[in-house]
Amino acid sequence: MTDSSFYGLTSKQEVNEVLAKLQIAAWMNLIPTPDLEAVEERRKQKNAEIEKMLSEGRTVYGLTYYTPPVYLQYELTQFKLDYTVYKGKRVGTYPYREITEAEKRAFYDKNRDLFTRYHGDSFEYGEVSMIIEKRLREQEYESIIRLECSDKGQRQKAGILMVNIGIETEQIEYKKTTGELKEAVISIVAILNKHGFGELYFGVRNNGDVLGQVINDETLRKVSQAINNHITPSIFPEITIKAFEGGKQTVYVKFAGDQQPYLAYNVARIRQADEDLVMSQEMYSEMLLSRGGEKYSWEKRSSEYT
Repeated sequence: MTDSSFYGLTSKQEVNEVLAKLQIAAWMNLIPTPDLEAVEERRKQKNAEIEKMLSEGRTVYGLTYYTPPVYLQYELTQFKLDYTVYKGKRVGTYPYREITEAEKRAFYDKNRDLFTRYHGDSFEYGEVSMIIEKRLREQEYESIIRLECSDKGQRQKAGILMVNIGIETEQIEYKKTTGELKEAVISIVAILNKHGFGELYFGVRNNGDVLGQVINDETLRKVSQAINNHITPSIFPEITIKAFEGGKQTVYVKFAGDQQPYLAYNVARIRQADEDLVMSQEMYSEMLLSRGGEKYSWEKRSSEYT
């Protein structure tokens, strides 16, 4: 796990504010998950892109290298700007409402000093209407951050506590994103070989906190193809979108099979607690004999090291 001090965050309040801003960005589908580990991956990717441009002799506008604190502020600034032009109807549990002309006019009348020209006269309302709407959006954004950072009691009253669906078990596996597809396929096989059925969620931390992730038809298709292409014998799982409080969506995979032993990437695994261990030759042979087949005999299958 990436330490918060890595980003120059020295207090619990700073950490909470950053995590709240990342959560809002995830709700707006700007990033897949609201965690610092993902920020670090994006920072590395950004620096790699810049390095490639420089090596090709291309012009780089702005910084040529992002340190962790600088990159974090770069992202957070961008998220705030994106909020002011967001087109959705909700941001998590918060409605993204239309700002009325009456609200903008009231702000203009109350803050005339913000719209004074060099010679002392004021800009007309029509000249600054769009600027006022942006300012009101920024205030709304800061309000959501304050609420997200408020203490547990206040958050519970607002109904926006982090949803937790319980810890991993031998039959339930969590992955933070579909970026962990290969690991997920391995877990499915290990669970099938131990229990014959199980469940897997993409968009959930190991401790059960629901992060949610960006999901579309292509997301579900990739999950289906990974399972179909890399698990033998074939299984036919139920792959759906499961939504939780706060608008967080996860990919839910429910699977079962009675043709043990199953292989993932040509390797048999077995579940032990929340680990997916390589199956012993003896256990593999016993399962194969119980099934009554020789097609996947130990001698005929490839090792994970070949």
